[in-house]
Amino acid sequence: MRFKSSYLGIIGILVLIYLISKAGVYNLLDAIKNINLIWVVPVLLFSVITILINAMRWKYITNTMGISLSAKDAFSMTFKAMFAENSPGKMGEIFVRANYLKKKTKISLGRALFSTTFSRFVDLWVTAMEAIIAIIFVVFLYGVKASVIIPSLVLLLAIIIFFIILKNEKLVRIGVKTLYKFVIPKNKTALSGDNSEKARQTFDEFYGGFKNIGIRAIVVSFLYDLIALVTAALGLYFTGLALGINFPLYLAILAEPLMTVAVSLPISFSGLGAREGVFAYLFSLINIPLEKAIIFSLTIFILRNILSLIGVIMIFFDKKGEDQIVPGNAV
Repeated sequence: MRFKSSYLGIIGILVLIYLISKAGVYNLLDAIKNINLIWVVPVLLFSVITILINAMRWKYITNTMGISLSAKDAFSMTFKAMFAENSPGKMGEIFVRANYLKKKTKISLGRALFSTTFSRFVDLWVTAMEAIIAIIFVVFLYGVKASVIIPSLVLLLAIIIFFIILKNEKLVRIGVKTLYKFVIPKNKTALSGDNSEKARQTFDEFYGGFKNIGIRAIVVSFLYDLIALVTAALGLYFTGLALGINFPLYLAILAEPLMTVAVSLPISFSGLGAREGVFAYLFSLINIPLEKAIIFSLTIFILRNILSLIGVIMIFFDKKGEDQIVPGNAV
């Protein structure tokens, strides 16, 4: 039986169900009634700014690879791919954005995948380092049991070490081959000559991107991520105001990288369950009720999906434009 990554998303759903049952439906409804919608405006504003900053970082990485990509196209492709974030670890977004880049620039799929994958991984790598710093501050400010800290630090260090291993092409080839045999059924593992060659070529093109990525590109990406961290934290801060939560800005800055790492793990659909778990724990440190933590997290999820509608509208008008062009060409 073939293993599907979507199965892992059930873990997050189960966590969310548990937290909702523990908080109580009536308490959740009361928290919803007290939302002040006026604060949603700055939340959306800072969310859009964060998305644009991330799009600019992706543009920079793509340009560093020698691929011409304008800021306008980077913004457009980023918004169009947002709907695919509703997948385990948001992996679908990487492939959708790579496909748009491939069509726009006429480059190979391997190079397109490298630009989107590397951008996401730099985000996760930098965020993991930020999360380690955040955990240290949380321990210093609130005092946390070693049973919670040690597993978290191990996970974050593993992400950082993985980036170092990723630079070793030989090791990754072995890992990819092993994973392929695990995921694909035995009766389907035999590739035809053409498909095998195409897979090898895509892999070589993917790894070819590393030749253009040096320390400078990583440093610049890191700076982009720091700016995005501040704008995203401001979005969290105003979300707290909307719910009447006394959510200090410094805690919002500490929460952002922890939340990003959690939702990037392939254990939930669009971070559902993982995100709520992070905020449930952090909010418990400042004595904020569980129901408010859950509604706070779900508000972030809902507003993010509302913003993804911008991309859906773009896709609709693109399709409409293509349908209008085809009859004209036929004439």
